[in-house]
Amino acid sequence: MYTAAVHRGALPLAEARALASTEHDQVLDRLLSLRLLTLNWAGDALIPTDPEVAEALSSVPLEREIRRRQQELSELQTQLRSLMPLYREHRRRSHGSPPLTCLDDPVEVRNELALLMRECSTEFVSMQPGGGRDPQTLRGVTEESLEMLSRGIRLRGIYQHTARSSLATRSYVHQVTEKGAEIRTTVETFERMMIFDRETAVVAKRRVADEVPGAAFITDPVMVDFLYRIFENLWQSARPFEASMVETQTTTEELRRRILQLMADGLKDEAIAKRMGMSTRTCRRYIKEITDELGATSRFQAGYLVAQQGLNGGPVPASETGDI
Repeated sequence: MYTAAVHRGALPLAEARALASTEHDQVLDRLLSLRLLTLNWAGDALIPTDPEVAEALSSVPLEREIRRRQQELSELQTQLRSLMPLYREHRRRSHGSPPLTCLDDPVEVRNELALLMRECSTEFVSMQPGGGRDPQTLRGVTEESLEMLSRGIRLRGIYQHTARSSLATRSYVHQVTEKGAEIRTTVETFERMMIFDRETAVVAKRRVADEVPGAAFITDPVMVDFLYRIFENLWQSARPFEASMVETQTTTEELRRRILQLMADGLKDEAIAKRMGMSTRTCRRYIKEITDELGATSRFQAGYLVAQQGLNGGPVPASETGDI
C-alpha cells in the first residue's frame, strides 16, 4: 500500500480502503499511526511521507514518554534511598550486626552482595586475583560498576598483571575507567576481597574443586580497617591499568621475576600458575624461556641456579638474552 502511494504520488482514500481487505484493515491504521501516510487537504486521498520525517514525528511522543518515566524512576529512587539510613539504623539497634557472617550458598552470597552494592554510598574497593575474569561474569559486573559510578561512588580495583592480556577484562577496564573508576595491576599474590564504604568487607572462602565458594561478610571495625589497609598497601605498589595500552615491558619483567622466586622456592608448575593467575600452559612457556636463558637442562636445575645465583631477588639477567 505504501509502495503504491509512493509510485502514484497520492492514493485515493476509497482505493486504499479497498486495497485493505477486511482482514488487513490494520495495515492502513498502522501506516497512518506511523505517519507514513497522511490525508491531503481535501481529506479524500493519502499522501506518502518521507520515512525520515515519519520517524521524527513518531519518535517525539516516545522520547517524551521515556523522559517522563526516567524522571519518575529518579524521584522514586531518591525517595526510597532517603529511608535507607533509617531502616539500617533500626535494624542495627533491634537485631544487632554480627561482626562475622559466613554464607555457603552462592545465591545467598550474590543477594547479599547485590544489597551491599545498592546501599554503597561513598567507596567500593576490590581485589580480584586469577588473571582475566570470565566474560559472562564481567557483563554483569560492568553494569553494576557503571551504576555505582553514576551515583558518584569512588570505585577502585586491583588485578594481577596477567589480567592485562584478557580482552574481556580490558574491555571492562576501558568502560569503567572512562566513567572515573581506577584500576591497577600487581605481580603480587593476594586473595579475593571487596570492601564497601569501609564498613563491610567480603572475603571469599577457599575454593574446593569446581564448587563455587562461599564468602565471609565482616563488619567488625577493627578487622575491616585492617583489611582496608592491606588493600591500600597493595594499591600503592600496583601499576595503573591502561586498557588502551599493550602489556608493558615492565609488567612482563615483574612477572618473570616473580616466577623465578617461586621456582627457587620449589613450587610446582600448577602451583606457580595458580599464584600468578595464569594458565598452566602459559606458566610453562615462561618457565621454558627462563630455563633456556639460564642454560639449564631441567626445571630442577633451573630452580637450583636461580637460588645459587641469587636471581630470585633481583631482575632477570639480560646480558645473554637481550631486553625482556
